[in-house]
Amino acid sequence: MIPQLRPLIQRYLHLIPPDGIILDLGCGEGQDALLLTQQGFSVEAVDTAICLEVLKQRAEKEHISTLITHATDIRTFPFIQKYGTIICMNVLHFLKNEEIVFVLKKMKEATQSGGLHFLSVFTQQGDLHSDKMYFFKHDELRDHYQDWKIYMYSEAMRPTKEKNTEGKQKQHEVAFLVAQKP
Repeated sequence: MIPQLRPLIQRYLHLIPPDGIILDLGCGEGQDALLLTQQGFSVEAVDTAICLEVLKQRAEKEHISTLITHATDIRTFPFIQKYGTIICMNVLHFLKNEEIVFVLKKMKEATQSGGLHFLSVFTQQGDLHSDKMYFFKHDELRDHYQDWKIYMYSEAMRPTKEKNTEGKQKQHEVAFLVAQKP
């Protein structure tokens, strides 16, 4: 097991096509991108320039020179090649519904046959509420992947970083998906 890799990715690591490029959309500080690169995978990471600066510093510290970064918004990422795996964790719910549909369509088109998608999004259940986020309906993420083989889909409550007025940690439901393109 690879230390610090998201458990969801770690669980299905054996299914990632070894010859395909992994695209980490909205990679944040790039923990998954760095660890997968260290395991010998070809990885491209997409996020804002600020996040990527942290990722580049971490990659330099770890002597990783093969990681490719793209400082762009996932809504405008060009998807000019086919990817073996696309990771998009905790990102899509920050888009509007029509943008989500557009990005998911582009992600699916840019995935090679047999390629995987790892996704997680907030659902409508739980303590978080914001006009700036899209909260997925029950099974909505799964419905976007009806034409793919779904290895795993779950919706589960998770603790958030926020506390309620009584000082208790807030909870919110997250939908997780691992799917393979036919």
